[in-house]
Amino acid sequence: MNLPSIVLGLALGAAVSGAMAAAVEDSPTLQRIRAASTITLGHRETTIPFSYDDDRRQVVGYAQDLMMKVVTAIKAELNLPKLSVKLVPVTTDTRFSVVQDGQLDLGCSTTTNTLDRPRRVAFATSICMTIITGRAVAYLMDDAVICGQRLQANNPSEWIVVGEALFKAPNDLPMP
Repeated sequence: MNLPSIVLGLALGAAVSGAMAAAVEDSPTLQRIRAASTITLGHRETTIPFSYDDDRRQVVGYAQDLMMKVVTAIKAELNLPKLSVKLVPVTTDTRFSVVQDGQLDLGCSTTTNTLDRPRRVAFATSICMTIITGRAVAYLMDDAVICGQRLQANNPSEWIVVGEALFKAPNDLPMP
């Protein structure tokens, strides 16, 4: 992974400094954002609490809040006070291809950073650690996703996340 591919991730940690200015010239993503005065963010519609559509069909969630902070940092760094934000819904099946094809500047959904995935896309700084317990009647998945689904369930008390973690995995935001 080279510096231009992680510039947007550095903005997450509010570590934007003079070093970013030099990297802007090397980053095709930041050059595209500057030229179009638009940043395109991919978001999930149902991944509570990270990225989802609320009752008014507005994109909300932890990952979305972080991405808006990145947008603010990029506006300042590129001196683009009128930077437009374009939101594009993505799914589990499309989240990598739209980043690879240049349709997105940054993915605003959690994606486990496995050993294979950095070959397809770069990753920003980890935003959370998923703990998977392995004690589920129906299925095994990210505890945060299960908790989000629990909030939407007809009988939330029937949903319980229990047990020792089977493994821990960093959840990151995909980007070109």
